[in-house]
Amino acid sequence: MDRIIADWFANLVFRWPALDQLGIFFADTLAYVIVIAALAYALANARTRWPIIKAFIVAGIARFGITTLIRLFIERPRPFVELDILPLIEKDIGEFFNSFPSGHAVFYFALAASLYKHNRAWGIGLFVAATLMGIGRMYVGVHWFSDIIGGAVIGIATVWVFDKVVRK
Repeated sequence: MDRIIADWFANLVFRWPALDQLGIFFADTLAYVIVIAALAYALANARTRWPIIKAFIVAGIARFGITTLIRLFIERPRPFVELDILPLIEKDIGEFFNSFPSGHAVFYFALAASLYKHNRAWGIGLFVAATLMGIGRMYVGVHWFSDIIGGAVIGIATVWVFDKVVRK
């Protein structure tokens, strides 16, 4: 499945410049938009500050703790390495074998899951944004489908476990 989806995206790249720019936006720039929007939301209302701070803490633990630990044991080449294609973004080129799980998917799905419990509209919006980011990261050639799905599961599961531990 990974190979089929990656080949499909690879066949689209460089055909339509506007689609390439949209893929780059979703894969890279959207992450900054989400962080800025979440911080603006936190600053706009004192009641939202703690849930957003907690969401960033949990997402950070998921991304920089759990993802880093998994990557110590799993070295998976990125699609642009495996398929011998030119990725549309250069940021990830230095990390040839850190494909699974997608750190972006882990972080942003954890952020979405955590905020969903506080504000469903924001949570749904972040789930949509995280999904678009995952699609974008597959489109530009830096992640496999299973990297994104694995990252989403890890991010959401981290929020669930964190909430269970904090409640006790």
